[in-house]
Amino acid sequence: MRKPVLFIDTDMGLDDIIAICMIVASNAFDICGISVVNGVSPTRVGIRNLTRILSYLGVSIPLYLGIDQRTQRSRTQFPCTDRRRAKTLVPLATLSLPDAQPDPLPLAKLTDDLLVKKSATILCLGPLSNIARFLISKNIRNAIQKLIIMGGSLIVPGNVPPRNVAEYNIRLDPRAADYVLRSDISTTLVPIDATRFVPASTKDPRSAETIVKIQRIKPKARTGEIIRNIIAGNDGDFQQFYDPLAAMVLIDPSITTGIIPCSLGVVLRGQNIGKLYRTQGHPITIVDGVNAKQFYTLLLRLVNGGEIL
Repeated sequence: MRKPVLFIDTDMGLDDIIAICMIVASNAFDICGISVVNGVSPTRVGIRNLTRILSYLGVSIPLYLGIDQRTQRSRTQFPCTDRRRAKTLVPLATLSLPDAQPDPLPLAKLTDDLLVKKSATILCLGPLSNIARFLISKNIRNAIQKLIIMGGSLIVPGNVPPRNVAEYNIRLDPRAADYVLRSDISTTLVPIDATRFVPASTKDPRSAETIVKIQRIKPKARTGEIIRNIIAGNDGDFQQFYDPLAAMVLIDPSITTGIIPCSLGVVLRGQNIGKLYRTQGHPITIVDGVNAKQFYTLLLRLVNGGEIL
């Protein structure tokens, strides 16, 4: 049976790496490419680290160098500590990641590549700059089956100080986010509202037992090693399983317990820039609830080397 075709867009934060390893470990998708956008990591740093990780996993996937901060025209950045730890891959220091040399393709090359793999789903784990660029191209747009996006907040406060009205993936390029969310592409949004059901801390009773089990696992595969080390070494890099939840919604949509169909726009100027608001237009699917027990069970299975087919 042919596997669904998947393309991943990432800003290479530590929780992005967990999500990518989950996808690889699941063995459920034909990953046709990964693009890197500026976010937690600058694009060239992200490409370098992604090359090292995929080499360690023994996986060959075409990589694309995406849009940088200058092109985004944004002064907003993720917290300095998050960027430093993602750049140096602190939690993976005990693994012998190879010093592979990156050889990414330009983003423009994606036009021909993605058309070969029609009806691709795109998993969006960072700012939406690359995705907006894809949608401008009619050929790529026609090859996209759906988008699964991690980002934004509707009910809970955002995580961009000092006003906390926006979430980082939207705030770093609000114009791109507005363009993508208003498109007619079938879209599922996993906002930080949904991630509150899946905390990533031993201090939270909802996640403590699972985190302890993950820390004690001796994974059968290298994907599990990476996931375990990042979770065990999490030092405030992520409070909830942000990108891993978006990956799990893709891997097993049945974990979703609540959805809201809604049309969204993004505030593009003023004090509330980056904030989502309800509007008129093409509705998207917003994940409003998840089965936390099922999420943690599947996460443990993936860390331990079990495929999800």
